[in-house]
Amino acid sequence: MTSRTTLYIVGSMGLLLLAGTSALSLAADAPGSATFTEEQFERGGEAYAQHCALCHGGDLEGGAAPALSGVNFRRAWSLLGANVAELYDRIVNTMPPRQEGSLSAAENLAVLAYVLGSNNVLPGSEPLRNDYAYLARIPIARGDEALDMSASYIEGLYGTEPTGSGPDSAALLTAGDNAADWLHHNKSYQGIRFADLDQIRRENVTGLQQVCAYQMNSALPIHTGPIVYQGIMYVTDARLTAAIDAATCRQIWAHHWQPRDRTVWPNNRGVAIKDGYVVRGTPDGYLFALDAATGELLWARQVADPWLGETFTMPPSIVDDAILIGPAGSENAISGWLGAFSLSAGELLWKFYTVPEAAAGGGPTWGNPEGIKLGGGAVWTPLSFDLELNEVYVAVTNPAPDLPAYLRPGDNLYTNSIVALDIESGALNWYKSIVPNDDHDWDLTQVTPVLKAQRDGTSRDLVATVGKDGILRALQIESCDAV
Repeated sequence: MTSRTTLYIVGSMGLLLLAGTSALSLAADAPGSATFTEEQFERGGEAYAQHCALCHGGDLEGGAAPALSGVNFRRAWSLLGANVAELYDRIVNTMPPRQEGSLSAAENLAVLAYVLGSNNVLPGSEPLRNDYAYLARIPIARGDEALDMSASYIEGLYGTEPTGSGPDSAALLTAGDNAADWLHHNKSYQGIRFADLDQIRRENVTGLQQVCAYQMNSALPIHTGPIVYQGIMYVTDARLTAAIDAATCRQIWAHHWQPRDRTVWPNNRGVAIKDGYVVRGTPDGYLFALDAATGELLWARQVADPWLGETFTMPPSIVDDAILIGPAGSENAISGWLGAFSLSAGELLWKFYTVPEAAAGGGPTWGNPEGIKLGGGAVWTPLSFDLELNEVYVAVTNPAPDLPAYLRPGDNLYTNSIVALDIESGALNWYKSIVPNDDHDWDLTQVTPVLKAQRDGTSRDLVATVGKDGILRALQIESCDAV
C-alpha cells in the first residue's frame, strides 16, 4: 500500500509551511545478493560460444548484434524497467533469432550467468534461478570505469540561458535581512534559519487553518526545504521539481526527472536559485538547472557516480557563479567529496576529497590492518559560509565501514569533522575533528549558524556545529577551538 505526498500551507494572518512525509518511506536500493556459481558461468560460456558468439562477438564485443559487455551495456540494463530480470526475459523470448525456445531454462540461465560474470558481477554459492524479483535485484556493476562528465552533458531543447528572473548575488548576500523571501535552505549564507515575523503568535496559533494543499502525486518521501522568491515556492522530491504559488498552492510548473542511470536513495532536500536558474541534484548523480520561468531543462550533467554508491540528497548552494554540492553515501563506502560546478553548464571548477587516506587504502589516520575497503565522508546536509573570510564550512559525515572502528584505527580524517575550505579554490583552510574513530554512526550534520559574539570584550567569529552525538559546540573560527 502506498500513499501520496502532500505539501500543506495553513495560515491565520500569515502562512506556515508544514511538510508531510508519505506513509510509505521508500528504502535505499538494496543490492541483490543473488549471483551464480563458477560452474554455471563456465556452462554459460560454452552455450554462448555455440549459440550467441556469431552475432554478439566471441568476447561479447558486438558485431552483427549489439555488444553484451562494456559500460553502455551495463547502463542500458540497470535503469528502471530495464534490469537483469528483463534481460533474462529478452534472452528467453528472442534468442537465438528464429530459434526462440530452442534452449532449455538451464541453458538460458547459464548464458545469463556468463553475461553477468563478463560484466564484473561476482560469482556466489548458488546458481541463478528463474524468479523475476530475485533477478531484478542483481546490480550490474560498472567496475573501475571512470565517470565521463562531458559524455553525460545534456543541453536544454530551448537553450541554456534562463528566461526567468531570480535573486542576484546581492540579494542572496542580504537574504538574512529579507523577511518576505526565503532564498537559502538555511535562510542565509550564515545559516541563521530565522525570520523576524510576528504574524503567528502565541495568542493566535490555535486559530491556524489550512488554506491550501499541493498534491505532489508521488509515493516518494518529501524532505524538501522550500525556497521562496517573490511569492513563488520551489519544492522537490527525488524526481519532481515544482514551482507553486505560495499563497494558493496553485502549480505554476512542474518538471519530472527521468533517471538515466542507477538510482540510489529517494531523498532530496531542495533547490538553490540564482538569476533565473533553479538548480538541484538527483538520485542517479546528475546536477541540473531549470528555467525559473517555465521549468524547462537548461542543462544537466552527471557529476556523481551512482555505481560507486554516490547520490545527491543535499540542497546545493550557489555563490557567485559556482554551485557547491557533494554526494551522500557513506554507508556505501564512497570516497566523499565536495565539488564546485559552473552555474552556466555544470562544469567542474574544483573538488575537495573528504577522505583522501581512506581512498588510498589507509594512511596516518586510517589504519587498515585487514586490507579492507575504506571510505565514507559523505556530505548530505546544508553548507554555511563566511563570505568575509571567503570560507565555506562543511559537515563531513561518518566513516566506512560504519560501526566496527577497530577495522580502521585512527582519527579517520576528515570524517565527522567540520572542514573550512576556500570558496574559490576548494583548498583546505582548517578542520576540527569532532567525533574521531566513530563507532556509533554519529555523523556531523550541521555547521550553522556562523555568527559574531562578544567574548572577553572582543568580537569573535564563531561557527556552531552539532551532530548525532547530540552535543552542540561553538568553534572560534580563527583558532578552531571550542568556546
